[in-house]
Formats: sequence, C-alpha cells, structure tokens
Amino acid sequence: MRVIKSAIVAGYLVLAALPLVWLGLTSIKTNEAAISPTARFVPKGETIGPHTFRPTIEGYRRLATANVGAAHDFYHFLGNSVVIS
Repeated sequence: MRVIKSAIVAGYLVLAALPLVWLGLTSIKTNEAAISPTARFVPKGETIGPHTFRPTIEGYRRLATANVGAAHDFYHFLGNSVVIS
C-alpha cells in the first residue's frame, strides 16, 4: 500500500512540476521559438531539429532596460521585493 501511495504522490509532483518546467524552457527561447505553432521541447546547441531550439538569455537581458514611462528596470523592483519580503 505504501508503494502505491508513493507512486501517486510522485506522479502528482511530476504533473505539478510540468508548468514550471515549461515556464523555464520558454524563458530561454527566442520570441520566434516561443510563439511557433510547432512545440519545441529540447534545448540544443548546434543542430536544430523539429523539436529542438537554440537557447538564449536575451529575454533576461531585456529586463535590465527600463521600459517607457518607468524610472527603473525590472531588477530594481525585484530587489525591492526581496528586501521587503
């Protein structure tokens, strides 16, 4: 009985983690790969196949620039949230 409970809990944890994994993978995709009608799951370096994409951190670099109308960039506000919490 304990094995069955452990299998159910492990299955739930995997299922609950899937959106977080998808979010992490999407954060390192280019805009074209993120909105492509063909889902790409595997980050790859040189060879790009039907289910692979070339990872990039360009999205995180763009967070370091302030948007129009904002006095500070995202990381400034993230730092404030960390200090307050």
